[in-house]
Amino acid sequence: PSAPYCVQRKHSWFVSICIPLAIFSSQFAKQMCWCFKYCFTLGDTTLLTNGCMSVVITCLMRWHLRWSPSAQDNAAESLPTLLRLYKRGKESLRIAHIPRQLATSDVLIQAELLFAAIMFLALVIRLSTGGSFADQNNLSHVLASALTCFLCSVLYITSMSGLVGAWCSLKSVVLDLEGNLGLVLSWLFIMGITFPILVFLAKKDVLSNIVIRKLFHLAALTVFASAIYFHEVSMVGQGGKEQGKQSLILLSLCSASLLCALMLCEYVRIQCKGSQVSIQLTRFFRTFTDSRDSGTFIMSHLSLLLGLSTPLWLSGPKFDQENGKPNALLLSSGLLALCIADVLGVFVGKNFGIVAICKGSKKTLEGTCAAVVGTIAFALWWNKIIGGPFFASEGYGEELTRFVLLSLGMCLLEAFTSQLDNIYVPVFFFLMLLVNVK
Repeated sequence: PSAPYCVQRKHSWFVSICIPLAIFSSQFAKQMCWCFKYCFTLGDTTLLTNGCMSVVITCLMRWHLRWSPSAQDNAAESLPTLLRLYKRGKESLRIAHIPRQLATSDVLIQAELLFAAIMFLALVIRLSTGGSFADQNNLSHVLASALTCFLCSVLYITSMSGLVGAWCSLKSVVLDLEGNLGLVLSWLFIMGITFPILVFLAKKDVLSNIVIRKLFHLAALTVFASAIYFHEVSMVGQGGKEQGKQSLILLSLCSASLLCALMLCEYVRIQCKGSQVSIQLTRFFRTFTDSRDSGTFIMSHLSLLLGLSTPLWLSGPKFDQENGKPNALLLSSGLLALCIADVLGVFVGKNFGIVAICKGSKKTLEGTCAAVVGTIAFALWWNKIIGGPFFASEGYGEELTRFVLLSLGMCLLEAFTSQLDNIYVPVFFFLMLLVNVK
């Protein structure tokens, strides 16, 4: 009988803010539409706002659970609120000097996502209250905002695992395992070769803008596929080494770090409009945008990274089971949606497409059919390469039928989505796989 009371007592703070939080999110989404005209629809801003707020609330709830008093701390509960806060703050500083193994890598990823989320929210708030862009051309404002977001992330890491523990975890994942260091170097090599070539092709107008954008998808395919491959090989024991089990953690850390860097660049580009830094950043990012991304906020690069990484952040190593069967397909959902279906749909539709998928659409029936067939074929081939963890041996035909139907639905959603399809489609595909694949 005391269990419901304990739940209510521990989490009543969250219940009490649900309605104000919902009102804030809806009003914030409307404000984003005003700040970033011609960039987002109301649905897009609602998605982004809820995503950012979910990150912030999740971190708050994890912190609350980390420091919620146990049954043995009833005496401490009798202390006044300020004394309890002082005690918790003092304890947070104390554990900063003690290495801890409290899923520290997950804490680091959450802290990076928290930085990017607060940075995005701060950008919208500043544009809403700061007046014209001319009043915002001050680098000190940007540095102050970035420093505030960084301190929030550091405080979260300190209170959850300690700075020394976080550093030890980061060092063990990146440096102590020689395979992971080689993986990072190979990713840097791929990006170092791909980026200059694609920038050169874009500036010389050798290829159309849409083709160059899809070549970025293929470059991302090599990075994400390599991490999933090493992870799955180590799981099934096909000669994999221990570092293969850490490859997903490494990729999650790197993708979250890249998200922070891109969000900071976008913040500088918008807030310091008119400065030389902003002009150069705008010129670089505009090289790869199209008419759908012609507003104030440039979302193309962020949407690709979010679409590929969100399934990784939402599932990741913590979903691993002894057989690991559902995990591989969930992790590969972003690759299948963006690097296979999207790329094949564009290349086939652009070169061989005749019949429009609907009146007024640039997407063709031929491209959509190629996306469906290519997704299924690549999934079967990829399943064989990494050791067959996609579908269970029992009920193989039923699970394959589900996957075919889900792939068809995913490709149709991509065909009828005109804005932020790089986020909507992979997240939809991931959630449908999570619900339907055993």
